[in-house]
Amino acid sequence: EGLVVGDGGILVNLPPKTRAAADAGSGAASPVPGAISLGGDGTTRFRWKRRMELKRAYDDVFTIRMESGVELLHAGLRPDDTLAMTCDTLETTVRRPLAEGAAPDARDARGADLGGPAELLGVVATGGVFVRTPEQDIRCGSFDYSVTTGIATLTAAEGGSVEIAVKGQATPIRAQKVVWDLRSGRLQVLKASGTAGR
Repeated sequence: EGLVVGDGGILVNLPPKTRAAADAGSGAASPVPGAISLGGDGTTRFRWKRRMELKRAYDDVFTIRMESGVELLHAGLRPDDTLAMTCDTLETTVRRPLAEGAAPDARDARGADLGGPAELLGVVATGGVFVRTPEQDIRCGSFDYSVTTGIATLTAAEGGSVEIAVKGQATPIRAQKVVWDLRSGRLQVLKASGTAGR
């Protein structure tokens, strides 16, 4: 566990051979063009300006809360598998695998350094959220993403709307709530306000 006051950054990386083995075991299909593998293949970098707090949730699972000027950058293994996000506050859940046979408190204590491989499990961003991918620009009040399902729920800020500008479409999608399947690229409008979704 640890606390960083001031600006800083964290890098979360899942080596391709680890993910390839997992995919082979699960019979996962080839990625869809335009799909985003946030929390999967590749690297995710986090940066913040005010503070970062790292806490153990249970066993080998940690929560990391970052505040002020938070930035998330994801780069997958394909050129079109990129995502950039900025927001006011971001809380992410990561798993750092324990050494085989080790107790949860057996790892070394080096402040906020996870000191080894870490697997991203989920991301919750709030406050002035802006997301950019090769296919769309998104503005919303909150972004709640589960790596397990590949689903992000986008919710409007009070008095505002979720706004999605899709490449090639002149009119942006506006809604109160949108479900985004990052693995397929599909957007589903649950509570519309203005233009219908795709």
